[in-house]
Amino acid sequence: MIGSFTRKSAWNGLMKKLRAKAVQNSGFTLIEVIFSIIVLSIVSITLLEMFTVSTKTNAAAGVLDKARSLCVEASEEFRANPVGPNSLDPSDVGSNEYLQGFKASAGEFDETIYMKYMKYFNKRWEEEPDESQAAYVLEIAAKEGETINIPVSYYPESAVILPETGRTGAVKVDNGVTVRLVSEEDGDEYDSEPQCKLVVGSNKYNIDTTAIIFPDASVAAAKTAMIPIHLDCSGINVDTEISVINEIGSLTKDGEEYEAIADIYICDSDEAEVTVKVLKGVATSNNISTKELEITRYIADISVKEKNSGRIIARTTVETSMVSN
Repeated sequence: MIGSFTRKSAWNGLMKKLRAKAVQNSGFTLIEVIFSIIVLSIVSITLLEMFTVSTKTNAAAGVLDKARSLCVEASEEFRANPVGPNSLDPSDVGSNEYLQGFKASAGEFDETIYMKYMKYFNKRWEEEPDESQAAYVLEIAAKEGETINIPVSYYPESAVILPETGRTGAVKVDNGVTVRLVSEEDGDEYDSEPQCKLVVGSNKYNIDTTAIIFPDASVAAAKTAMIPIHLDCSGINVDTEISVINEIGSLTKDGEEYEAIADIYICDSDEAEVTVKVLKGVATSNNISTKELEITRYIADISVKEKNSGRIIARTTVETSMVSN
């Protein structure tokens, strides 16, 4: 009886161990497998979408970078040499080698004449001569702005009044002339303003006292009165020397006494070397040009567009100036 009970207990113990081992080695159920597939699919789709978005973003960034680079290049080239000399001639781009690779056309917008230059590119950003096969277009719309005149040299207004015009200007001089600055001696009672005249050869010229340059007496280190005298030397074609005699000495203004200086400006001596020799008094000399430069302003709207849709990818506006004469 005891033996039978022992064998039964051993058998039950063995069966428990086998069941426990069977539980440990059991596989996934069908529901678990289906649920795992669903989770894996969701994760895969999310990762695929992220990869697709990342690829599209990188591609768009590459297109934008290239478009911006083309705009920068076109801006620098435009500043260096704006457009051809004839803005109404679409075939004329002057000496601008950069624009010679563009297709040019003239147009009008808001009564303003402009030139439009276009260059085409394929999807790999290679230049595309066939417009119908192009994916992108670089467009430069350029127009002329205002024209201003600026002097070649900077100098004060002449103090010499020309009899023929009654206004200040440059006195025409010849080779080896003597320029003399003298005090006014017409017998009139002097007022508080300085009085003096310029004598060139046998000609006498009045001096516009408002054109004499006086420093602020309260802060000036030296009290000097600069009398600007313009001498037109454009007719002198051989090297020559102009003698200057300054007999003024000093000028009085508002109770203050100033040393008078003949401030000589040799104008337009392009054909010869003209020098100044001071025989008496104090004088200074400067060589200047009275010519003016015509400065024309140019404006360009530069953009890179999608060829088919016309969508602007990158855009900039640039201005530059160019000497016209």
